[in-house]
Amino acid sequence: MTVLQQASKRYPIMLFLLLSFGWTWLFWFGSLLFNDDWAIRKIITGMGFGPAIAAIVLSALRGKRCLQNSRKWWLWFGSSFMLLFISYLSMLLTGDSINAATFMQAVPPGITPINLLLSGVSAGIGAFIVAATLGGETPVFSGYLSLTRGVKWLLFASLLPALWLVAGLMVAYLLGEAPAGIMADLSWLTWLGYSIRSVLFTLLVVAIGEELGWRGWLLPALQQRFSPLVSAVLLGIVWGLWHFPLFVNGSYNEPPQMVFAKVGLCIFLSVIFSFFYNRTAGNVLVAILLHTALNSSQRFIPLSEHMGLFMLATIVLLPFIDKMWRKDVSALSRYKGCVTISATTAPDRNTKSGTA
Repeated sequence: MTVLQQASKRYPIMLFLLLSFGWTWLFWFGSLLFNDDWAIRKIITGMGFGPAIAAIVLSALRGKRCLQNSRKWWLWFGSSFMLLFISYLSMLLTGDSINAATFMQAVPPGITPINLLLSGVSAGIGAFIVAATLGGETPVFSGYLSLTRGVKWLLFASLLPALWLVAGLMVAYLLGEAPAGIMADLSWLTWLGYSIRSVLFTLLVVAIGEELGWRGWLLPALQQRFSPLVSAVLLGIVWGLWHFPLFVNGSYNEPPQMVFAKVGLCIFLSVIFSFFYNRTAGNVLVAILLHTALNSSQRFIPLSEHMGLFMLATIVLLPFIDKMWRKDVSALSRYKGCVTISATTAPDRNTKSGTA
């Protein structure tokens, strides 16, 4: 048994964090080498989703097959690669930005050999994560990835950010305020293509790249030792600090010290993610959908500052609904068949996960 295999059993959380931060920060700080080329920095940033890589590596150390020569695996890899590669090419040809208003002023960097090569590498890493998640012989996460487990919660999580935005918009109109439009002066066809590209990138890279690790691996590991509420807070701290290089390499416009505000936000959001994860008995898909919706809903519904009031009310309410301060409230102890990560071992014979 190798040193890494022993570490994956004796110190699973520590090894997970080392792999997550090590992989991510290597690429995100490494993007500073291309400080004058925002396109290359963005492409390299797409390579840095260490939580998913950590989950895959730890699962492989425990004997789970994440890479296999099967039609299903290569179908997921090929389709994901093409979607991501086309997204990168589109970004190089049209430019990119955080919203429609600034997208209008974006300067397309064009296609060069270096950004074309890096686009292929980044798309390949993202496609590998998707294929290992959906096409592997055994799951690389703890729990389920199912369209049929906790359907009402899947739907609720997908619509929740939109409900916050609509409620905030209604308050804004009642107060006589007019939030900025979502399309700016873009034609509806340009806006739609830009928005679809952004949602696809968020789903395939950001949501899967993070949630496969955070909620699919780290949360159930923490919940074996702590209550859901304490686990959510600890995960939120880790989640927020993990974003630190983005404040340094220019991906975020705020100064580096704003990472502490990011930590606070991630703690609050982590409570919501944990609530839905436990309500679906460990369905990682609910976290992927919620993450995608959080990052994407404001592309389709105008954002107002009043939205935060409804978001905060939800965060305060959910722990009381599920009594999240009690350890036995965790869905991992209430539902049978949900895979957990032991501090010592995680036998494959207990795996009953399904993918959809």
